[in-house]
Formats: sequence, structure tokens, C-alpha cells
Amino acid sequence: MSLASPHRALKSKRVNDLFFRFAWPLLHACVTDHQQEMALELAKMLWFGLVVTGTDTEETIAQDLKIVFPDNQASIAAFGSLYWA
Repeated sequence: MSLASPHRALKSKRVNDLFFRFAWPLLHACVTDHQQEMALELAKMLWFGLVVTGTDTEETIAQDLKIVFPDNQASIAAFGSLYWA
């Protein structure tokens, strides 16, 4: 699996490996390609907020979840409760 996307790929193999260790809890349960794509997008947002910028506040994570789940408040609430537990 690679983080390559139409937007940008991680260049460093070490960073790519660390990202997939971070994303594994989201990715391992995915059954369909669509689920995997959504999990990767969510993991990228979380990785960026937590690791790159250090802005993983409840407010910024909620904003990111609204991007991933635009019309699904139940999914936002469920994921948010898991993330902040």
C-alpha cells in the first residue's frame, strides 16, 4: 500500500512507514476500496493535525470530520467519541 495520491505522496520511506503504523487502526477493518480511501483521508487529516502542526484540538478535529462526513452527524459523533476517549 502506498500513500501516493493525486495530491502528494510522502517521499521518505520511513515517514510513509510511520504513517501507515499510525493509520493501521483505521485501515485494518476496511473491506471496500471506498472505505479504505475514506480511512486514508481521515488518517491524513489526523496525522497532519497531530504530528505536523500539533493542532489536534477538539474543534479542529471536528472541522476535519465534517469534511470527511459532510452529512453524517452520527459518524462525526461516533468517531469523535473514539478519538477523544
